[in-house]
Amino acid sequence: NILSRRVNNAYGIMINAASGTAFVEEGVHIDRYTSVAQHYLPDDPVHYRLPSLASGNIQEAYITNVLGDGMKGDTLPLTEYDTGALHNISPSLSVPMGSNPLPIAMLLSASAISAPYFVDERVNGMTDIVLTFPMRKHGIYKGRSLTNQMISGEPACVGTLDDGVDDGREVTLLGVLVQDYPHDGMGRLCTSAGFDITVAENNVSNIISTIEYYDYNSSARTMWDFRIPYGIVPIDAEWYDFERSVNVKGIIHRYSHPFLGAGNVSNQGTAFIVDDGYPAGWLTVTFFDRYNYETNPDISLLTESIGGLGSGVNQSWIGIPVIGFSAMASDVQSNQVGEVVELIRSVER
Repeated sequence: NILSRRVNNAYGIMINAASGTAFVEEGVHIDRYTSVAQHYLPDDPVHYRLPSLASGNIQEAYITNVLGDGMKGDTLPLTEYDTGALHNISPSLSVPMGSNPLPIAMLLSASAISAPYFVDERVNGMTDIVLTFPMRKHGIYKGRSLTNQMISGEPACVGTLDDGVDDGREVTLLGVLVQDYPHDGMGRLCTSAGFDITVAENNVSNIISTIEYYDYNSSARTMWDFRIPYGIVPIDAEWYDFERSVNVKGIIHRYSHPFLGAGNVSNQGTAFIVDDGYPAGWLTVTFFDRYNYETNPDISLLTESIGGLGSGVNQSWIGIPVIGFSAMASDVQSNQVGEVVELIRSVER
């Protein structure tokens, strides 16, 4: 018998409307994310935010080992609550997002990422680097811990964290079936569950990192950060933070400008600055406070202890879920050309 598999390839195209230059970003495909079809209409009153990165039904994640001749991995636990229950999403208070974010989070985790840049002003070289932390809305690397009594003065939600219940089951809430939401004892959504700041993450809710850049012949240089309206300042080597789930950072020489808008006030008001004499090279972001999924206390509170992590299984790895690309452009005669390069990932296997 001949086994055939159809692979649906996905990609996105970004177009610079001023120059007409197109930047193609290839999609990332994940094998065995789900064995159940997930198709919901956008006007579905309950499931319109599905599928999500936490709604797959496969609770396993695997990665090749250092030698590449084997795999390590594990069956992973579900979260204590459906992660949609922990966000106030207007107009609905409870929109399912899924209870299974750990497999995707572990597959996307890296301890450092590197990206090329090209900012040679002789040919109008420009670079934006996009860093996305897609699991933050599912409670993975928020710098906060799940709690059943987040709002002072309000009663705690019924039940306790790590209650031994196999989460992800359907329950009736506000007259509809949803996936295991905190309740007040009468089936109504309890709004006192959520993410509280934790001392374990140094009281910082952002992703902390060190940043270095290199040309192709020289050693590392200090990175500078352009913050409007505060001016140009050196980045503290251990405390640069990425404040958003999607971060667009322009790489520029002093007094030049990024081309996707990362350096203007209306976007994020920041851009990275490289010194003169470094028109091309590599930028490396090393994450300072990355997860060990086996021992991190925030993960322990977020997830159930039944099976997988938290049960003494030593098959996890370390990192922060991150994905993204470097978009580079330059002028060739009267035309602008552009290219997208995926991030190079450093994984602790």
